[in-house]
Amino acid sequence: MRTGDSFDTDLNSVIDDMARGNLMPMLSPAQRARESMHFAVSSKPDYEADLQRAARATGVPIPSARSYPDVVSARARSEAYDYDRMADESPAVIALLGDVDKARIAHDDVESLSAIERGLKKFKGTLGAAYYDAANAGAEMRRVVGDVSDVAFSPVTALIDAYAEAASPALAQKLYRYDREGKKAAAAEREGFQRRAAEVMPQSDSFIEGAIWSGVRSLPSTVTAIGASVATGSPATGLAIMSASTGSTSYGEARDAGLPMSRALAYGISQGTIEGATEKLPMEFIVKSLGKVKMGRFLGEFVAKEMVGVWTGVQKGPR
Repeated sequence: MRTGDSFDTDLNSVIDDMARGNLMPMLSPAQRARESMHFAVSSKPDYEADLQRAARATGVPIPSARSYPDVVSARARSEAYDYDRMADESPAVIALLGDVDKARIAHDDVESLSAIERGLKKFKGTLGAAYYDAANAGAEMRRVVGDVSDVAFSPVTALIDAYAEAASPALAQKLYRYDREGKKAAAAEREGFQRRAAEVMPQSDSFIEGAIWSGVRSLPSTVTAIGASVATGSPATGLAIMSASTGSTSYGEARDAGLPMSRALAYGISQGTIEGATEKLPMEFIVKSLGKVKMGRFLGEFVAKEMVGVWTGVQKGPR
């Protein structure tokens, strides 16, 4: 028979549990695990993980997600993309997804389609940069010719300036302004080519990607030099084009850095000579090989090997 003190103790314990909200008996960790596994073993782990992920992505409570799993999963998939970013990077894909009938077909390939469009845009930008590189190289060649001519024919030009000054000071001033404005226009043109090349050249997300696009950027000038050598049957033609392009660009960089013409010219000649020397053996091999295979096939293999070489080189990382 329970005594009054025992009954009071039990009653106080129940009241304390009610005050703490413990209306149900507390389960031990082992009991809790047993009860939880009783309900969990009937679920498919992958399905449950996907459902909980979709519920978190959409903000839907998990019990509600279990009641409407298809709706929640579809909503999560549709909200998985950054549409604002895609509108900037992949406008064609965004336009495609804006048509519900086309979106029904393409929704599984959104990432692939976006990657393809981004790649094509970067390829287009790289070719644009190559075009401005070629234009700048031509402008730099004209700069070299102009600077060398100014020095070589300085006695003649001095006589002409003196005669013009004596005959008509107004004419001499016009000639001076014409020469000065011409040099300013040429400098602005070169700066514009360099700026446009930097603007259209795509930004790379990794070192490897940057090296690949750099290789693509140099391909047009390389193929041009090869074509010239093929047309003339002499590797010297292509080597001259490569050396002149590299030398004139290096000369311009040195002049822009503030070096006098003599030192800039020596620097440009040295860089052009190095370029010609390093490309001599490959160019001779190319010209000789064209007698054995067709032009189109050879150029295709050359471009493929060039890109493989770029890829193999960058796998080792920067040295």
